[in-house]
Amino acid sequence: ESVAAHCGVAYDVTVHDFFLACPRVQMVDQNGRYCNNVNVEKCEVCVSSLGSPIGSDVSIWRWRAQNLRFLNHARKIYAPDVTARVHLGEFFPDLDIEMRKHPELEIGHIPALVVRGRGETLRVAVLGALGPHKGSLVLEQCAEDALRRGLPIEFNLLGYSDRKSLVGLPNVRMTGAYSPKNLSQFLARRQCHMAFFPATWPETYSYTLTEAWNAGLYPVAFDIGAIAQRIREEGWGHILPRELFLTPEKVNDALLAIEPLPFPASFKPADPGSGNLWTGYYDLEEAKGSKARARQRDPQATANIVSISRRPAS
Repeated sequence: ESVAAHCGVAYDVTVHDFFLACPRVQMVDQNGRYCNNVNVEKCEVCVSSLGSPIGSDVSIWRWRAQNLRFLNHARKIYAPDVTARVHLGEFFPDLDIEMRKHPELEIGHIPALVVRGRGETLRVAVLGALGPHKGSLVLEQCAEDALRRGLPIEFNLLGYSDRKSLVGLPNVRMTGAYSPKNLSQFLARRQCHMAFFPATWPETYSYTLTEAWNAGLYPVAFDIGAIAQRIREEGWGHILPRELFLTPEKVNDALLAIEPLPFPASFKPADPGSGNLWTGYYDLEEAKGSKARARQRDPQATANIVSISRRPAS
């Protein structure tokens, strides 16, 4: 904010997580569950005991006050999903937050579904880097339950996890970090029947959901956040009751019972936007060094864009 004011430029804010309200970024407690806590005192106890990227001695009241000032001075505030806008609005209720999806490359040809044969082991893909908020504990508990009950489920983690014990489970296969351009090759070799998103916090968008769709994987997620919302909007995927993540037995039973549906005729989940990032997303003039053209349209819009996410959106 002070840098923008010093330079005489405006700034936009694109929300990717809840860092402005919660120094712990995703608003998860010690059990990896979304707390949705607006109580300042409780938040300070949480940060003090669990820490945060900016330290453990944080005044939550001061943190939210300075970030409210930062947001109030923004030219525009964007949230990539309506659920992200709603959750942020609980902490900053008077802000004008515009819902605007992240621009992505348009999905082309989607591979055919891999149909599970009678008696065949269910191969479940889990995409990305799995931490507590992404459901790493849920995945571990589901894998352990499947082993304990002898269920025909194999979990394929295309990525890595903070739960080191996953490596030793015989029904979990882990690739390690991958490049998005290699994802289709990994999935083609694994021949997975569906993609499971065990996140226990309200994702604000999820690029990995788009990657799953692009790979022809039927997505399954808990009823929380942008993943569930996007599945509803596109009409292709399965949503599990939110409280189900507390009982891995019921999650596994649900996974085995799911029969993926055919693609909807109008299936088109990616939104490439209109024009490039400047004109299609931020509504700015072409950034070709001509500040004069931008000032003619909006004296304050001189092309300084600020994203408040600490990390790329998931």
